[in-house]
Amino acid sequence: MKRKIIYICALIVGLMACKKEDRYYKAYLDNAERYYPGALDSLALYPGNGRAQVHMRLSTDPKIKKLRLVVTNDLNALRDTLFYTIAASEIGHDKNVMLDKLKETRYTVSARGFSAEGDSSKAITATTSVEGQRYGTTVLSLNRVFSNFTTSPAGRKQAIFFVETVGSGFTPLQGTRIYFNRSGNARDSVFLGPLDFAVEFPADILPKGSISFVSYYKKTMFSLDNFQTNEKIVNY
Repeated sequence: MKRKIIYICALIVGLMACKKEDRYYKAYLDNAERYYPGALDSLALYPGNGRAQVHMRLSTDPKIKKLRLVVTNDLNALRDTLFYTIAASEIGHDKNVMLDKLKETRYTVSARGFSAEGDSSKAITATTSVEGQRYGTTVLSLNRVFSNFTTSPAGRKQAIFFVETVGSGFTPLQGTRIYFNRSGNARDSVFLGPLDFAVEFPADILPKGSISFVSYYKKTMFSLDNFQTNEKIVNY
């Protein structure tokens, strides 16, 4: 008799334990059919002059129908939420979104993909510093330093500039545009690369006159826009 009572008690305890296990697993069982769209990948922000480009690779999951971007900056607590429709032809490919009218500060973008039912992928974030007037002002006085005029081996007028100090990697100097007048006062220009120091003019440049030039800089190798220096004029 005692043995039967022990068996009955053990059975009751076992059943109670099963109910506790069900309670613990219930949350997972209820969500077993929930769908999570494929994650976005390779999110990057490329800064520009009052703008930024959002770059990412969309998931190959065909159920991704919308893209949501949440944009914040360091100047205030405001946030912009932007939605974009994803075409079937975009699935699995790179997607670029341009953000305009931005202030010169640091921006953070959070991106998620959504299915038609509203299920979302995991959020990914990227940060960059947008450029503007402050950086542009620092560039104004950085124009190339002119050295002298000389004659090339072909007998043409040359303008010689001091060699810029550049490293083996990225250099902010992107080049210099040099303007001059041809015979008949037709305005023309030539471009001097950042690693070059001499430019040869065409044979019909005015025999006496002046050249003017501006140089172009960008802040980082990923920047979208160049900033221009003040114009410099040299007579010959």
